[in-house]
Amino acid sequence: MDTADRPTALADTRADLLLFPYDFRLGVRSAAERLHTEIEDRLAAMCGTEREKAGRVVVIGHSMGGLVARYWLGPLGGADRCAALITLGAPHRGAPKALDWLVNGMLGGGVPFGRASAVLREWQSVYDLLPRYRMIAQPGGTPLYPYELGPAVTARAPGFSARAKAAFTLHEEIREFWSRPEPGIALPKVTAVFARGHGTLHRAAVVGDRLEVGDKDPDWLPNSGWGGDGTVPAISAIPVEADSDRNAWRAVPVKHLALASAPEALENLAMITSPSLSAVLGDTPQSPWLGVDLDDVLITGTTPSLRVRLLGAERDPATRIHAE
Repeated sequence: MDTADRPTALADTRADLLLFPYDFRLGVRSAAERLHTEIEDRLAAMCGTEREKAGRVVVIGHSMGGLVARYWLGPLGGADRCAALITLGAPHRGAPKALDWLVNGMLGGGVPFGRASAVLREWQSVYDLLPRYRMIAQPGGTPLYPYELGPAVTARAPGFSARAKAAFTLHEEIREFWSRPEPGIALPKVTAVFARGHGTLHRAAVVGDRLEVGDKDPDWLPNSGWGGDGTVPAISAIPVEADSDRNAWRAVPVKHLALASAPEALENLAMITSPSLSAVLGDTPQSPWLGVDLDDVLITGTTPSLRVRLLGAERDPATRIHAE
């Protein structure tokens, strides 16, 4: 394992396990370029020929890290180096929470965080996380992409339309590669670990010069009622090319941050690196779970509102839910 992320440590370019931190603020493309350099340096130290470098890498990416990995694999040409990609709650199709923060600003317990909102509007990463599907209802018209919003709605985010369009183009670059890979390049196996059932911002609506964003699933999109992990809708956490590949889906009951340590990642890694193991198929957790809706930010001294739903089982008079 490489410990180069510690200030006093030197990088071991022959380490076979790499923790890859990156500057979230700079966005997907910047982080992917760094990842490309890092992997190429390490493969050069470990492998003598180009043939030996093929299929040597397995990537586990949480949240935006999944997008970083897919950009490296696609537009930056890393696919022939990679055997498999495991994403954990990755917003392959974007996260409506990013749209809400950019247009309406951050709220905590109903209190606006003006300075934090202004800072977020300067970060390319938040634009890169905008939904790349039509999730904004408008009166009497076709649902909109975020970059199609008018200036009156996005007045608090200067330059929103251009930056949102650039972010959409980035997602299209990823999709283009995965739908039509270069000749002779074998696509790595992709496993998408995601969560369902938790209240997750998913649908927006233009109301006058305002944008209302809520957790009701868009009724014009498939799989209504799935919800998500509290940050990323479940349908967004499944990459486009895996739409019909149920074997690539792994549903878990935890929320977004907890997905980073989900045991399913290591289980899938074992399946990939140990041919004798057989895959566990299906997209439903093995036992019932709780869908939890709770604000990300709570104000000290206030009473939080918590909503809990039993999922994966029918509730009857004998059912008991215990909080620990």
